[in-house]
Amino acid sequence: MCIRDRAQITGNVNNYAPTDWSTATHVRLNTDASHNITGFTATAAMKIKVIINVGSYDIVLMHEDSNSDAANRILVPGAADLTLEAGDAVNLYYDDATTRWRCV
Repeated sequence: MCIRDRAQITGNVNNYAPTDWSTATHVRLNTDASHNITGFTATAAMKIKVIINVGSYDIVLMHEDSNSDAANRILVPGAADLTLEAGDAVNLYYDDATTRWRCV
C-alpha cells in the first residue's frame, strides 16, 4: 500500500495529477476552503484509488465535468456531484471501457 499526502489544494482542480498519482493507492487531500475536483489523470485500467479528505473543508468530486478531459472525468452514482466532508473517503477505480473514474 502506498499512501501519499498531497500539498494543500488552494483552488478548483481540473485533470488532477498529484505527485506519485500513478503509484499511490491511498491519497490524502486537504484544502484551504471548499474546492471542486473535476477529474483525475487516467491510470491503468481497473486501478483503485482511495481518496481521503483529511482537511477541515469539503472537497467536491464533480460528475462528468467538462473542465477535465473526457478520459479524466468522474462518474458519480446518481449523476450528482459527490461532496467529501472532513474525514470522508471514497474508492475510485478507472474503467477503461468507459474511460472514466467510477465512485464505488
